[in-house]
Amino acid sequence: MILSDYTTMRAAFDVSGGIKGKHGYELWPYHLTPGGWTPPPSPFTDLTVTKPLLVWPVVGEVNGGAADTTYGVSEYTWYLEQKSDLPDHQYLSISHPTPGVNTYSSIVNIEYSPVGAAKFPAVPTMDDQIELFKFVYLFVQRKKFPADNAIQWLDLTKYFFSQAP
Repeated sequence: MILSDYTTMRAAFDVSGGIKGKHGYELWPYHLTPGGWTPPPSPFTDLTVTKPLLVWPVVGEVNGGAADTTYGVSEYTWYLEQKSDLPDHQYLSISHPTPGVNTYSSIVNIEYSPVGAAKFPAVPTMDDQIELFKFVYLFVQRKKFPADNAIQWLDLTKYFFSQAP
């Protein structure tokens, strides 16, 4: 399942209505993110995204890209957070691969949205890539087997452009 906006993500990931901090905003459900807010070593840390960025689509996957146990029943829920939830302000879109014999909620394709395709060249320059992925986060929640609702997230700016090997 792919979610279209932040409010829907908070509800679907069951993180709305939580404890509020001193600032009045809800606190992130650290108990659902293995190891806290940073991508930690845990049972659910297998989120990978293809590099380099010069080939579209960029592919994100968990569970080794395995097929859903039951055809059409999503085992993972995804959300691509961008600078805006308004579709006419988003440069990227997210989708699952076209189903065949199996469905694959463990895989997502990240591609240009119509807005992004109109603004950027087919092969983005380094400056284009930075603009595309700045403040973009990929979230995934495990819904089945085990149904622990564990959440992984990836800051795509840091992931693609950090100096770490």
